[in-house]
Amino acid sequence: MPSGGVHPITVVWGFNQAWGTITDALQQALQARRGTLPEGIELVLSGHIHLWEVLSFADQRPPQFVLGNGGTLLSEPLTIQFAGQQIGGLEVKRGRSYHGWGYTRFAPGDTGGGWTATVYDFTGGLLFSCRVKAADVDCR
Repeated sequence: MPSGGVHPITVVWGFNQAWGTITDALQQALQARRGTLPEGIELVLSGHIHLWEVLSFADQRPPQFVLGNGGTLLSEPLTIQFAGQQIGGLEVKRGRSYHGWGYTRFAPGDTGGGWTATVYDFTGGLLFSCRVKAADVDCR
């Protein structure tokens, strides 16, 4: 996130089983920046696709979290293997999705920076957590 605060944007990079990758308009807008986001962004948070998804990239761009599982009809579940997929000319290093209603809490990481994203189901039950550090995401 930029140091000046949170600046929400729609999905920059994300998969959707029914539509493939739904990033055409934003990819065209990013062409002026040679496909990169502004300096200082550590993490991209968005919605729009109605499921939960996280992607990290081989070229060390900021990870993309899609947090669209908060209460409307869910999109079809993703059945792809994320690692090695291409999206917007980028190679996905790691990814994970969750098909179910719920929410995510973000907290600053422990020593050394980064973030911890903890994913809960709609009853508040803990599902899993992801550590975000240095443009990489590891979910367990």
